Amino acid sequence: MDDEFESALPRSSAESSSSCGDFKQRIHDDGGDNATLVLFADRQHRVYQIYTGAREKSGVNGLVLEPMSALADAYNNGDGLTVLWPGDTFDGTFGASIE
Repeated sequence: MDDEFESALPRSSAESSSSCGDFKQRIHDDGGDNATLVLFADRQHRVYQIYTGAREKSGVNGLVLEPMSALADAYNNGDGLTVLWPGDTFDGTFGASIE
């Protein structure tokens, strides 16, 4: 699978009375170490690209969840595209932890 998903929540707290904070995805491994991988991102990263085709390419199972600030091909379709002009900034946070 190689697809993308966009959050249905409003782009900013000003657009809704929702108090939603960062987005979190938990991936639990029932295997030997029984660990949970937690991926997190702020509202600047409303889109995730999901890829599960690692076995076909490398022979091992794998899962990729990539936080993105816009939909794929945003340069052409403009969906979620942020344009920065000289002097502009873009702040966003994403990361991973293990529980």
